[in-house]
Amino acid sequence: KKCGFEVTYNVPNSTYNDLCIVPYIELSKEATVRITPQLLEMWKKQGVTDDMILYHCLHNVENDVKIWTLVEDVERQMLIITNHKKCFGAISLLFCEDELHERLGDDIIIIPSSVHEVIAVSANDSFKCLDKFIQQVNDDLVEKHEILSNHYYTI
Repeated sequence: KKCGFEVTYNVPNSTYNDLCIVPYIELSKEATVRITPQLLEMWKKQGVTDDMILYHCLHNVENDVKIWTLVEDVERQMLIITNHKKCFGAISLLFCEDELHERLGDDIIIIPSSVHEVIAVSANDSFKCLDKFIQQVNDDLVEKHEILSNHYYTI
């Protein structure tokens, strides 16, 4: 599968709904880099496939899910889903759906904050014009290369 975003430039990628999953390599506690076509070419010569890369990348992040409570009161709860480093943590959404349903109920809205995190709220709350709000925040506050999506999702 190929995502329609320029960040995929011929490297392994997958999709979740219309979101693009692109693997990164953690070089150190302070450095994370994208897989380059040059690295990919070198690995393929050693028999490493795109599926192997995606599998191992997803496996590595599966146990690094962090959920923070941003807003909690009697009527509503807003949760931040990321990883412990808060870096490229939006992928954590793939591994915590059961916990989100336990905490927020059956119908959940996912707000794509950035590639680093997503926000989850109960769909029972009123969220009219949410897509317009997300688009405005992305236009005004999020770096173009860090935009995850311009609309919300339900799970």
